Amino acid sequence: MGAFLDKPITAKEYEEGCVKLDGDVMAEFCAAGMQGWRQDMEDSHLVLDQSKLTNNCQGMVGVFDGHGGKEVALYVKEKFGQVFREAGEKVDASITDSSERLKSHLIETFHGLDDDLRKADAQVDLRRFKGGPQTDKSAEEIHAEIQRDLQQCRENAADGGKINVTEARSLMMKLMLLRKQNLENASSSTEPGMAFTDDDVSASAAASSGENGAVVAASPTHAATDADNVGCTAVVTVITPDKVVCANAGDSRAILCRAGQAVALSNDHKPNDPIERNRIYSAGGTVETMGPVQMQIYRVNGNLNLSRAVGDLTYKKDKTRPPAEQIICSTPDIMEEKRSAEDEFLLLACDGIWDVMTNQEAIDFIRERIITREEPMSLKQALTELLDRCLCPDAHTERPIPKGTDNMTALIMRLPPPGGAKV
Repeated sequence: MGAFLDKPITAKEYEEGCVKLDGDVMAEFCAAGMQGWRQDMEDSHLVLDQSKLTNNCQGMVGVFDGHGGKEVALYVKEKFGQVFREAGEKVDASITDSSERLKSHLIETFHGLDDDLRKADAQVDLRRFKGGPQTDKSAEEIHAEIQRDLQQCRENAADGGKINVTEARSLMMKLMLLRKQNLENASSSTEPGMAFTDDDVSASAAASSGENGAVVAASPTHAATDADNVGCTAVVTVITPDKVVCANAGDSRAILCRAGQAVALSNDHKPNDPIERNRIYSAGGTVETMGPVQMQIYRVNGNLNLSRAVGDLTYKKDKTRPPAEQIICSTPDIMEEKRSAEDEFLLLACDGIWDVMTNQEAIDFIRERIITREEPMSLKQALTELLDRCLCPDAHTERPIPKGTDNMTALIMRLPPPGGAKV
């Protein structure tokens, strides 16, 4: 997403309940989401019990952080369970080790979501999820208006002036509107990854300026519809009788609280990481550094600031390469931990939380409220305070890059001892 609202939307949406693990032992969970300073809410989350799972999985939780729109994150939330069940039949029968089978099962699921997003019936779902009002202006009219405004900015800068924050924000909004324009006959960019998304417009406009203060912006291209330039991160954690297994693509995170210590179940995927950078360049992409030294952002083809995601299909069109070798790939890294009687809860959250807190800080914040207090809070109240704590007080004055301005979604699931034993 792009420019900020005048005031944050702090109302939260919750889902609470219990998932049955280890026979009749119930695991309590709660998820909370807040739009915050952004123009739209693009996160979603997932909770599935064993009745909707296979491969000896007792429960599943996930968080999906959308970019370029909310539709892929909502699609993944709705379809993940179905695709997971179907993917189980595609796992190589020669794999007999249970851990390896589950790993392959999860990878097949992530790849299967991308496969489904290419199908005609998925486009109907994506347009349903997209919803929202449409502008009456054509993309060509908006494009021309933006170019006029940019030219005026250059002229002002040439006279020794600078555009103010309000003017810069107005330009960002117009670029966002251009990207969202849904023209049936519009042609998509011929160069992978060159269409704008809201995240890209805001970061580029905020961080880039010419020698005389003029805004520097590339000419916008018509964004393709559906999932070509829309995607989401995906972090999904599965609970089995003896393990906690996490599949992650992107920069959302899953953390296990074990006796008060944060145990990372995922690692962020960023374009400047050596493994990610090598894959991107091998597939014909680039990693560009944007902004001054103190606020540098690494972007794939000058666009996405993450290197793995579901969707973003414009980066996945090289038919000579397998899914794991595309410029942007949805192939998850898999991490697992053997369940222990010291395990207390899982915390999954999008990067709106991790921009503000470290893994241990978030675990300490939640644990102090739901476990160590004499009168512990509910999971719902603890999540409410977590989101409020991470929210930026004023997105318009914090510099250089305000923290806590993103959508925020977090999910807690309590973990009973393995086997249903009492402690």
